Amino acid sequence: MIGLVGIKKYSGTLTEDASLRMFGIYQGGESETSNVSIKNQFLTMEKLNYIRYENRIISLTEKGLIFVDYIMSKGIDCIKFNDQIFNKEYKSVYLNK
Repeated sequence: MIGLVGIKKYSGTLTEDASLRMFGIYQGGESETSNVSIKNQFLTMEKLNYIRYENRIISLTEKGLIFVDYIMSKGIDCIKFNDQIFNKEYKSVYLNK
């Protein structure tokens, strides 16, 4: 789910074969994912119709955008997605690697 937030916040183009590195937070914890292909990471989200691929470029569907707004309201957030950090003030051991 953190990855969906990352897709929404990310400025740029993400293709299905790109390598993914992300870090995020949820109520009560943190999560880190690295060196996974976008396509493999979002298989379930594609089946749920939260994301789609057009010309191999990933984007959120309307259903995905609504879901992201909902999970963000519940405290789920993406702090870092590939080379972009969205909250530079957030302190975590994961972000110092």
